[in-house]
Amino acid sequence: MNKCTFAHYRNWVIINFFLDTGIRALSLTYIKIKDLNLEMQEVEIRHTKSRRERTLPLSETMTEILYDYLDIRNGELQDYLFPNVYGERLTRSGLTHAIRSFNKSRNVYKSSIHGFRHSFSKIFIKNGGTISQLRKILGHKNIETTDKYINLLISEFKDDYSKLNPLESLTEIKKAIKFK
Repeated sequence: MNKCTFAHYRNWVIINFFLDTGIRALSLTYIKIKDLNLEMQEVEIRHTKSRRERTLPLSETMTEILYDYLDIRNGELQDYLFPNVYGERLTRSGLTHAIRSFNKSRNVYKSSIHGFRHSFSKIFIKNGGTISQLRKILGHKNIETTDKYINLLISEFKDDYSKLNPLESLTEIKKAIKFK
């Protein structure tokens, strides 16, 4: 924090939050400090596209980041978690500008907030999460909507294909038992 502004630090925390939760940009702008339950590693999402509240888990890393952020943030429970410079709710355009500016300062010129949601989804599945779990996290009613997020290219999972392939795993069992 000694080397950057609060806004720059906040933007870094926001990017981590996107990658940890797969949340939509608009939902993020409505989160208040009271919506966090860091002891339970959860966040209540009250403003959603489907108008259905849901609770999302937070990783240990994100929980630690949020503890540190809240120490610096010094807000009241009713305050927005990620405010603008005036302490008010960050608008969608303000959020877009903030993330674009942060990325540009890091020499990242392709910047899409919704891209974090797609990245979260693909990495979640590649790490062993199920499409059913992902559907719940993303707040989708239909599995078809979720499927669009994980439309992985063959090249993205080709290296792991042998590890995931049923025939390969059965062949390994067969080799271990040494059937003849």
